[in-house]
Amino acid sequence: MQEIENRMTYVPDGAECPTCGGRLENSTTTFTAAFGRMVMVVYDTPAAICTQCGEEVFASEVSKRFDAILADMKARGSMMEVVSFNTEKEGVFE
Repeated sequence: MQEIENRMTYVPDGAECPTCGGRLENSTTTFTAAFGRMVMVVYDTPAAICTQCGEEVFASEVSKRFDAILADMKARGSMMEVVSFNTEKEGVFE
């Protein structure tokens, strides 16, 4: 995961939020998504977060990581995945 972290394309601090025009700051967040009956939780996820509305903007490398986690879940028939963005796998509930 270190390689992915090094390639993150953060926005410059203070860039404009695409939703409200507020100010974006680079930080981390917990990304949670439900896909049908599957749930994915990825904590320590790099994101640019709006200080005004809370909108989270993810780099393309981050989105690719989400896609890889979801594909792995489908391949294993997993119903829930809880992982840190910075590690391969920290917890799986099937």
